[in-house]
Amino acid sequence: MKKISFFVLLMFTMLLIINPNDSYASSSGNTSIILNGNKLDTTSVADVENMNGTIMIPIRVVTENLKYKVTWNQEEKTVEIVNQDKTILLTIGSKNAIVDGETYKLSIAPQISKSTALVPLRFVGDQTGLKVSWDNHSKTVSLITKEQDNSNTDNNTNNNGDTNSNNNNTDSSNDNGSISNISFANNQLTVMQTKNVQPNISTLSNPNRIVVDIPNMVLDESITTGLAMEKLDITGQANVTEIRYSQFSTNPNTVRIVIESTNKLNYSLDLSDSSMIKMNFSVSESNNTNNGTSSKKLIIIDAGHGGSDPGAVSVNNRFEKNFTLPVALKVRDLLKKQANIEVVMTRDADVYPTLKDRSDLANKLNADVFISIHGNKAVGAPAANGTETYYYKSAKGKELASNIHKNLIKALGLKDRGVKEANYHVLRETKMPAALLEIGFLSNYSDEKLMFTDSFQDKAAQAIVKGILEFLN
Repeated sequence: MKKISFFVLLMFTMLLIINPNDSYASSSGNTSIILNGNKLDTTSVADVENMNGTIMIPIRVVTENLKYKVTWNQEEKTVEIVNQDKTILLTIGSKNAIVDGETYKLSIAPQISKSTALVPLRFVGDQTGLKVSWDNHSKTVSLITKEQDNSNTDNNTNNNGDTNSNNNNTDSSNDNGSISNISFANNQLTVMQTKNVQPNISTLSNPNRIVVDIPNMVLDESITTGLAMEKLDITGQANVTEIRYSQFSTNPNTVRIVIESTNKLNYSLDLSDSSMIKMNFSVSESNNTNNGTSSKKLIIIDAGHGGSDPGAVSVNNRFEKNFTLPVALKVRDLLKKQANIEVVMTRDADVYPTLKDRSDLANKLNADVFISIHGNKAVGAPAANGTETYYYKSAKGKELASNIHKNLIKALGLKDRGVKEANYHVLRETKMPAALLEIGFLSNYSDEKLMFTDSFQDKAAQAIVKGILEFLN
């Protein structure tokens, strides 16, 4: 049965990220919600609001118009939303949400305003298939169900799935590209894009900032969390204090990236590859410090699946993506403690980069090592258990896989299923030593019970890091 979306995510508010303290909360009566081209009656509910950078929307008006069952429990202060495919339980004042029995952390807890529950839409959007947009000029949320989008692809919809409230104020879809990844490592900012665009760059002081505006671009949903301003994790960077980005404008579409630093930075721009923008940074000589060069090893950590791709479903109906991400984040945090290592994640949230996105990122960053983390499944063979590790052809790849595998077996104590060669995309298409780890079997009761515990995940992460360090000597 075709899955019908619940409701919506929003949208990038037009926060001026040059000053991250600037934000807005929607004024009463100034916001609108459009569903499949029809304006919803919101006179009796609270307005859409921006709470500390998280977009909140009145859930009742959306769900009622989508014909979902919504139950409010006054005593427990909970909202339950049910359709034929999914059940979501939200609690006012709690950042914990339950989706089909799984616990998810929200960026901000649901709130009550005008007797209406306001919920953070990025979380809800990640569970659904609605296409959304935000028009900052008219303060309008636009929502499109998957069925409507499939039946009317030319109904004022651009290539990012955004329905525009005013055709005269909208970029042509033919003029827009998208940005699928923004990363920073070894004093280099890399922006992966679908079309060749010349960025507009300016510098500001107090504090020192380099502002990069990329015209005719939209942010791919895989690198957004619904905040008005997103931030890169740059822990351990010596010269840069913060990197933030947003969909700065929708008229015209413009993505803005701001690089903030303690000292004034010099930069060089590399546009030799049409699919990416590279900016290399060094500290200005006037600061009397080093030139910002780095000999650090760059490690790509890939949490398998994510977002719309849950991966394998375990014997207890848990998703593989909810195992791979916490392990990958633990690996990242451990590697960041190493002085000579930089880490870039293919995803650090519940989103889905394609397999090509993952391998392209590693190749274009010239990474030294690529690690893909997975959980295994044997259909019809519940007794299958243990750990196995894969590589593709190269001797260095086999060496990397072997180093990690032996540490996983020692640390976890699961059955040793060996190191094997396989023709997986992320192994075949990456140009550096790469290993794909099948840490345990989600289809086996014993393995699965362990895999979703913190202690097991900590041991796995420590073993993976130890194997990587041994490989790098």
